[in-house]
Amino acid sequence: MTSEKPQNMMPIPSRVAEVDAYMEEKVGLGVSFDLGVRRIKVLRKDVHIYYINGLTDTEYIIDILDSLIHNKNADIVSTKVFDVVKDLLVHQSVQEIKTMDELVDQVLSGLIVVVVDGKPIGLVVDVRSYPGRQPVEPDTEKVVRGSRDGFVENIIINTAITRRRIRDERLRFEMLHVGERSKSDISIGYIKDIADPDLIEIVRKELNSIEVDGITMSDKTIEEFIVKQRYNPYPLVRYTERADVAATHLLEGHVLIYVDTSPSVIITPSTLFHHMQHAEEYRQAPAVGTLVRWVRFLGIFVSLFLLPIWLLFCLEPSLLPEKFEYIGPNEKRIYP
Repeated sequence: MTSEKPQNMMPIPSRVAEVDAYMEEKVGLGVSFDLGVRRIKVLRKDVHIYYINGLTDTEYIIDILDSLIHNKNADIVSTKVFDVVKDLLVHQSVQEIKTMDELVDQVLSGLIVVVVDGKPIGLVVDVRSYPGRQPVEPDTEKVVRGSRDGFVENIIINTAITRRRIRDERLRFEMLHVGERSKSDISIGYIKDIADPDLIEIVRKELNSIEVDGITMSDKTIEEFIVKQRYNPYPLVRYTERADVAATHLLEGHVLIYVDTSPSVIITPSTLFHHMQHAEEYRQAPAVGTLVRWVRFLGIFVSLFLLPIWLLFCLEPSLLPEKFEYIGPNEKRIYP
C-alpha cells in the first residue's frame, strides 16, 4: 500500500483545475469570502491568480491583470506561455515556488500566486498591503527632542524604518515562520560583523524549535519560548517601540527579534542597565545626559535600599545611633 505524500511535499499540479480543487478542499476556496481566484486566458492558456481580499493592494493587481490581458505576444508558441507571463508581471518581486504548501502559505500571507496551465510552478508576487496605522511616536517612550516615528504592527514597515537608519550592507533581516496554524512572520535582525555568531545561532535555533499552533500574543509568547524565565520576576529581554533605539542596539551588537502584528521589538541580550536607558539622554549634551542617567540610578538605589532602612529604624528605634534619634516617630501611641 502506498503512503500518502505529506502536504508540504506535494508539488503544484500541472493543470490549474487540480490546483482549484486543492484550494477548494484544503483552504476553503468558494467558502471563505475573502479568498478568491481570478481566472483569465493568456495566449489561449488558462492562468489563475489566487489572492486574499484585505491583505493585498488592489492597484497592483489591476496593473498586473492589465499587463497580462493586453499583452502583444500573440505569435508566441504555447510552450513559452509561462515565460511570457513571468515577463509580463510588472513588479519588482517575483519568485518561483514548486509545492502546494508554499502556495497556500504565500496566499494566506497576503501575496498573490499566479499559476499557468501546463506548468507545475507558481509565481509569487508581493502585493501585500496590511491594514494598520502609520508610524507614530510611542506613548511609552516619548521624548522632548528626537524622531516621532515608531514601530507599528506591520513587520515590513518596521524593518524598513530600521534599515533607513542603518544603511549598512552587513545588516541582515532573516525571515522565519512560527506556528503550525498561524505561520506568523518573525524576523531576526543583526549586523553581521558586529553581532556574536553564537548568539545569532542560539536565537535562530530557539525560534525554529517552537512548536505551537499559533502565537496570537506575538512577541510576549516568543519571549516565553526562547527565555527560560521560570520564577525569575526580573525582565531578561528589553522591548522598544522606537526605531532609533533599535538601531542603536544593533550597532552595539545586539540581536533584535521582529514579530509581525506587534509594535514592539525584542532586544537580546539585555542587562539591568539596558532597562535604565532612555532615548532622551542621547538628545542632551554629554554632561547633562550622564547626569540624568546617574540621577535615575540614584533614585533606583534609594527606592531599593534607603526606604526599607528608614522603615526598619521606624519600627526598631533602638537600632538608631544617638545622632539619628530624630528619625522615626516622636511619640508612641497605643491603639485600643
